[in-house]
Amino acid sequence: MKASTAKAYSRRFEHGAWVKNIPGADDLALKVRARNNTDYLRRQKELFDAEPAENKPGGVLTQEALERHDRILLHETVLVGWDRFTDDDEKPIAFSLEASADYILPPDETIFRSWVNWAAFHVADQGKDELEAAEGN
Repeated sequence: MKASTAKAYSRRFEHGAWVKNIPGADDLALKVRARNNTDYLRRQKELFDAEPAENKPGGVLTQEALERHDRILLHETVLVGWDRFTDDDEKPIAFSLEASADYILPPDETIFRSWVNWAAFHVADQGKDELEAAEGN
């Protein structure tokens, strides 16, 4: 692997990239940062530190707290945009943190969250072929 390819992956990891072909999401495209980006790790620590002691017995988050933190982290530090996301009348839904909260933060919104999760795990690989072709790999 060329160093320039590694740097491009790092940029996607930290700043985000568009991910398409998300299983089950039709033509939805999501702009995401990878999990464990620097903001994710900082915010994860903040959430843990702010959690009441009863929600982290023995220094380990309860399942409920862990799931709540995961939703917050996906919302605040991973999803940064969407394209081809519409309401039932096929009108585009504009991306904003406020709008995305409706699809990520409620515990029962598991499908949209799973798409964000999938995209976050695949963000570094998106465009890999194009990168390698441009660099002559």
